[in-house]
Amino acid sequence: MSDPMRIGIAGAGSIALGTAAALHQNGHVAMLWSPLGAGTKALTTAPLCASGAIEAEFMVAIASSAKQLVDENDAVIIALPAYGHQTVMDALTPHIRADQHIIISSHASLGAVYLTQALAARGVHAPITAWGTTIVTGRRQGDAAVQVNTLRARVDLCTVPDTESAGALTLCQRLFGDRFQPR
Repeated sequence: MSDPMRIGIAGAGSIALGTAAALHQNGHVAMLWSPLGAGTKALTTAPLCASGAIEAEFMVAIASSAKQLVDENDAVIIALPAYGHQTVMDALTPHIRADQHIIISSHASLGAVYLTQALAARGVHAPITAWGTTIVTGRRQGDAAVQVNTLRARVDLCTVPDTESAGALTLCQRLFGDRFQPR
């Protein structure tokens, strides 16, 4: 296995927690940030308990701000419902570094274009990968537990700009294994 990567996850629902468990299972370190903070409060003192398709119990780091999430991680995954994407992207945009990879889990809009334009206004060029669906399915089982129902075998992805597609595929495979199909 390659060196562990530090991955920030914007979100605190079942998909974010399940994604953190999948990263942990593959030897990476996850940090969660919830824009409202309520979804991560229990995880500041209790381990995340994953059951089902992923069985794990581990401490997950919690970011107190969008800035901390971006500053302390190699890449960032946006893992929350599409109605929250713009607010979270607006919070992350001032802090994203050039060439810091951003992944949008379950891309359901033109969010990658929106984020690309927001970063370009700052003069920052960072690859943005959009997944056609989430890497996991599941249900939150309480303040610090998630039932991971499925770790998907195949996830479509595309990257903006498309010249970064090969690097995006390599990154996603490093994080979650050989389960991605470029589109």
